[in-house]
Amino acid sequence: MDISIVIPNYNGEKLLKKNLPSVAAAVSAYQDKTKDTVEIIIVDDFSTDESIVLLTDLQKKYKNLIVIKNEKNLGFSSTVNRGVEQAKGDIVVLLNSDVSPTRDFLIPLMPHFEDKKVFAVGSMD
Repeated sequence: MDISIVIPNYNGEKLLKKNLPSVAAAVSAYQDKTKDTVEIIIVDDFSTDESIVLLTDLQKKYKNLIVIKNEKNLGFSSTVNRGVEQAKGDIVVLLNSDVSPTRDFLIPLMPHFEDKKVFAVGSMD
């Protein structure tokens, strides 16, 4: 199953710098195991820090990173919705910029979606 990871961001430059490598490592581990496509969509909610500069640089490193910029601050839910609207994956995973997932966090989640009655799956740490 193809996955879209949506991460809303507001002034999270330092958090993204710290945590996005863990997200990318998890994506890599999942793709190595499944060969499915995973995109990372970060929607910036009109940050006033250097988030956009960082994300532009990171797009060179992470080819599956998509950056969407809000032209004004829309708030959390609208920012998440913008990311979900752009998502191409069969499954959408919502992460916050302060989350540093383990390398294999996606692998145990996906089999639950083989059951057509399952709408959502959460992970507990």
